[in-house]
Amino acid sequence: MGIDAYIDEIKSRLDIVDVVSQYVPLKQVGRNYRGLCPFHVERTPSFTVSPEKQIFYCFGCGVGGDVIKFLQLIEGVEFSEALEKAAEMAGVDISKVPSGEGTGSDKKKRLKKIHAILAKAFASFLKSSLGEEARKYLKGRGISPLWWETFKLGFAPSGVDLAAMLLNRGFSRDDLVSSGVFTYKNGNFVSKFKNRVIIPITDHNGDVIAFGGRVIGEGEPKYLNSPETPIFRKGKVLFGYHLAREAVRKNGRVILVEGYMDVISMHVAGFSETVASLGTAFTVEQAKRISLITQNVYILYDGDDAGRKAAFRASRAFYAVGVEPKIVQLPQGMDPDDFVKVHGTEELGRLIEEASTPVDLLLEAGKVGSMSKRDVAKRVFELLEDTKDPLVVDSVLSYVSERLSIPFEDLRNSFFGKKRNVVKKAQESADQKGAWERKLIVELLKRQDLWDRYKGRISPEIFSDGDVAFVVGRLLEGVSLQDLASQLDGERLKIVAEVLFEESGDSEELETLLHRLDRKIAYWELERIKRKVLELQSRGASKEEYAPLVSEYMAKLREVKSLGGGAA
Repeated sequence: MGIDAYIDEIKSRLDIVDVVSQYVPLKQVGRNYRGLCPFHVERTPSFTVSPEKQIFYCFGCGVGGDVIKFLQLIEGVEFSEALEKAAEMAGVDISKVPSGEGTGSDKKKRLKKIHAILAKAFASFLKSSLGEEARKYLKGRGISPLWWETFKLGFAPSGVDLAAMLLNRGFSRDDLVSSGVFTYKNGNFVSKFKNRVIIPITDHNGDVIAFGGRVIGEGEPKYLNSPETPIFRKGKVLFGYHLAREAVRKNGRVILVEGYMDVISMHVAGFSETVASLGTAFTVEQAKRISLITQNVYILYDGDDAGRKAAFRASRAFYAVGVEPKIVQLPQGMDPDDFVKVHGTEELGRLIEEASTPVDLLLEAGKVGSMSKRDVAKRVFELLEDTKDPLVVDSVLSYVSERLSIPFEDLRNSFFGKKRNVVKKAQESADQKGAWERKLIVELLKRQDLWDRYKGRISPEIFSDGDVAFVVGRLLEGVSLQDLASQLDGERLKIVAEVLFEESGDSEELETLLHRLDRKIAYWELERIKRKVLELQSRGASKEEYAPLVSEYMAKLREVKSLGGGAA
């Protein structure tokens, strides 16, 4: 059985309403169910689930698809992982999917198995005589054995041949190198982690996919992470995410710190809603993952210039996904662990509650005179540079306008720039020209009898709206609307969603749209005939050869005139 058959079997066993309800409270409204969208902030429910069509769509942010797509988005995982989760929920065994098909996860499963074996070995070394110095270090940081178990902490000693153990278990040389834990030089494997406390890095399910190591005693670098591998992408992973997820949902907030030792220290201190990026710049993908479970973000970076700059860079990623974070300001030179040891957890809690948004911090700097209005506006623009949602931009700029006493339009024009405005106006004009085509195709597809009447006469090339043309082309290829809903996004998905979710429009307007379509088809057929005639003429054909086409052209021209002429 091929992967497509497995996918069909999984989807047939799952009810999308039941699956979505595990994440989003839904209320039945007519034939469908509605709830607040988990993918963007909204006050009025626009997130719609159809039990009949087995798809979901948000009319607010434009996200939609089938049950597997929902799991992929809500869990923040790749398609293969979402498929595996859906298969588990449906009770379908996909371990027999032909190699090279579908999930492509055989290699990833071997690598995860290697990491699981190594994590267990490192944990045993920590508890043995080899791990005495590592245990002293952890206890000195206030990290008790209870937290060793929670975070699967371990120790990597020098002189232990872990590669041989893995080879004896049937893993290949390529598997070991691909794991990122070993290098292969001169016929020997060399472990990258020696004499280090090991901090396993896990994915959203808690599976170990990489390691971090903190050197014991002297040595450089102090911290070492696994390189990127087929199962580990630094810009996608949040350390502590799988442990923090429930606490984040319960407490309604997330605390973002800089490193994994900060996460462990914060959990020990009672702030179990804490996660961290992994020594690299915080990414939009990481911000998106956090935004799926909470909109309340507190950035708690080190209290130095580097930490403050990094906090503003992370804020930029959050604004890009429509989340306005708050920045917790630690005293100069302190990290979260230092602050808790000196001032205690209650004082840290108070500091978190008093956190300010990046915009308010900039405005305060302008108020005390350390920044000019122009510099404040420039820094705000930098925060919004990656933000594509005009509502988010307008909301922030409106607030800044009021606080700085600068006209809103002046700020907005400065942010977007003249060139961007020209492009926007051109796009708006193009959208208006193609608006009737969208209305038409939506109404056409809602009525099977009309679609059957026209599908043999239309072609994607007769439509000037590229998204309409694409959807029509896929439908003419035989792809169903439900399948398109799981494959498309953006404006193309919006067209399909309007067909599947919205009621039919005014019949009088439909007649006008169909009349316009008839003229469009007739004009297109005129052009098609004309091209054929010109092609024959260019090949030196005689008049007798293309005379039938000329007659057809004249007949079509009379038909166009009978339809009322005018622009198509």
